[in-house]
Amino acid sequence: MTNKINLSLKKLKGLKPKGVKPKKDSPLEVLINIYNSIKPEAISFFTESFHTGELRSLPGDPRPIYDKIFEKIHKEDFDLSQKFIVDNVITLANYSFFEKTKQGEIQILATISGCLLDSFTQKSRSNNKHCIMHVDNWPIPFLFYGCNNIDTLIVDNHDVDYLLYYAGKEGIIKNLILRNVEGNHCLSDIGSKEDIDLIWVQNCSGDIFGLSIMDCEGAVNYLYAGDSSMASAFYGTSEYVGCKDISRFAYFENLQGEFLGECSRFNTVVVDNCNTYYLLRTSRIKNLILPNKFAPDNYTPEDHIICFNIHEQDQGVIMKDKLREQFKVETFKDLISKIDYKKPTQTEELIKKLRREYKTLDFGGF
Repeated sequence: MTNKINLSLKKLKGLKPKGVKPKKDSPLEVLINIYNSIKPEAISFFTESFHTGELRSLPGDPRPIYDKIFEKIHKEDFDLSQKFIVDNVITLANYSFFEKTKQGEIQILATISGCLLDSFTQKSRSNNKHCIMHVDNWPIPFLFYGCNNIDTLIVDNHDVDYLLYYAGKEGIIKNLILRNVEGNHCLSDIGSKEDIDLIWVQNCSGDIFGLSIMDCEGAVNYLYAGDSSMASAFYGTSEYVGCKDISRFAYFENLQGEFLGECSRFNTVVVDNCNTYYLLRTSRIKNLILPNKFAPDNYTPEDHIICFNIHEQDQGVIMKDKLREQFKVETFKDLISKIDYKKPTQTEELIKKLRREYKTLDFGGF
């Protein structure tokens, strides 16, 4: 009788009888616990940083909160995969949107998404695997906010602001592919400790798209932007705060907008059938290819394009064709056009082919 009483007291105190293991929280429960544990500090931080940045309408670097969340996530024994991240972030989004209590909650969710992708990438790299993440139609602002490490990220049909804001500042980004993305401040303030291999932007729109990419160190080796409408695009690439490196190749095709490539620095730029009012203003370009027009001649001295070699009109068409072949623009287009969110195995093979083709490129040949 005494033993039964003691056992009942243990249960009342929350203790389990010997040999009975406590139930382990599900991954979603762990993420909700992380969300709730960081919430008071994070809301205060994000609310304050949103209003006290250099540009008062812009949010700030999430790093202090990011580091704390990442440490909690990375030590968990999650079986990380694309499906794991998609399922849990979307479910967590429903949880956090349901509360809707204070400004800053969406930044917490977005930072968690960035930390999950960062951890997935780092764990894949530790096993000598290339990490591919593909998301389609995620209505989450600040998606992958501050994500440090990305191998290949494909984002389709995204229509909210601040995609990949402040990504890569303390890690390595290799390939970013955006298709049918609408939003302001997307791809802004992106960095990487090593050169970014490829940024591919297709059928996208928004204002301030690609602000100050690689503004401190490193370069973008291959930037393609096509069939898009952007009020201001790719401002300050490799140049905004005096980056010591120079980005290599940019191909702008069928773009509409006001500002394109302002205050940027590239080795070679092709501007093919673009309708922009301010083209490469105050930019430094070694080789500028203009197959459809002459170089603008109505700039004031402080606005003038600084170029060493300008190929215009007929000569520009010849150089454009040469560079399209040299940098395999059609090959890349074809491979990327076949990427399908519903066919992950096919996508993986296409990314392998894309990486193989990229490795054959000669960035010093012109």
